[in-house]
Amino acid sequence: MILKKFKLLLFLLFITVINGFACRFTIRDIGYSRINQQNYLVSFKGDTLKYAYLLRDFKKLAYTYSFTSNTNYEISHQTNLPARLECLNSSGDFIFSKSIDRGDDIRSFYNSLLFSPLQQMMYNNINEVFAFVVAFSSDGNDKSGILIDKVLMQFDIISPNLDKEIHENIMKIIIPSKKWSKEKVVLRSLGIKPDSSQSVIAVFYGRGRLADKPLTGSNISADRLLNQLVILGTDCECGIDLSPLLHNAIPLNWDKRISQLTADMLGFDVENPLILIEMGQILSKEPIETGKSKFLFAPQTIDLDRVLGKGDKSKEMIAAKVEQESGLRSSIITVIAIALVIILSGIFIYLKQKN
Repeated sequence: MILKKFKLLLFLLFITVINGFACRFTIRDIGYSRINQQNYLVSFKGDTLKYAYLLRDFKKLAYTYSFTSNTNYEISHQTNLPARLECLNSSGDFIFSKSIDRGDDIRSFYNSLLFSPLQQMMYNNINEVFAFVVAFSSDGNDKSGILIDKVLMQFDIISPNLDKEIHENIMKIIIPSKKWSKEKVVLRSLGIKPDSSQSVIAVFYGRGRLADKPLTGSNISADRLLNQLVILGTDCECGIDLSPLLHNAIPLNWDKRISQLTADMLGFDVENPLILIEMGQILSKEPIETGKSKFLFAPQTIDLDRVLGKGDKSKEMIAAKVEQESGLRSSIITVIAIALVIILSGIFIYLKQKN
């Protein structure tokens, strides 16, 4: 009996070792999971007896979207008051509301909440991009687009140094001020007033998550934007406090189609319970204390012209260095895995002989 239990233990440990070394997540990878996901609360408010026909339609649609998006719902009975829907974020901040008189109003509310032009763009392309860099441009003289292009060129050279090879492109989206009214939900989710006169740049990844706080006004810089992109490609065990990165997100629809396309892109299913457990164990580790800064690890900003030069030779040197480091890391992992298997096998043989 003891021998059988040990065989099972040996098998489980072996699988754990193999999976642990084979599955190496970046912050972006974890961003596609449901871990620490911010949920938005949709409330039905009004006289539930008088508007029972609306309440019935609301329950059906709200229940469906509670599975396919990061929204929950509740019902608040208010005697003799007209029916309306209201959405708040997890901090209780107002996002969106709408008076309703018929069933179509409920569907219209959810369309406004989850399917703005930007949200639809992300939904249709989320499995094909590394991240979305979205600029809410305040006026025609805004230079956000030029700054983003500069940063993307820098990131293209830096990316080979990141922990996992990046195959997808970064999508740049410019939203002029005249179209901000269609993105009220997104802007409020970012903590930005839709009538603001300042330009905003935000980096989105995974399930509509934010890489960091949106850059606004004088805080917009190439260095800050580049750091946000670099963080996404960083090993999730690098020591960063991931809670602010993973929690902040906009409302976004996420159905089975997107889940499957994302699994095909990543090479693993983030909905798999074993994957979620492994990610959860990684995130449960205490971050490494390195001071009082918000992020306990800050990617170094690189002056490409000064450090790397402008020629292709620099890129070749970077690629060679990355390949060398990757080979060394793989060798170390292999040695550790073999050592563990040998030790466990030795214990197994000893117990078998003793038995």
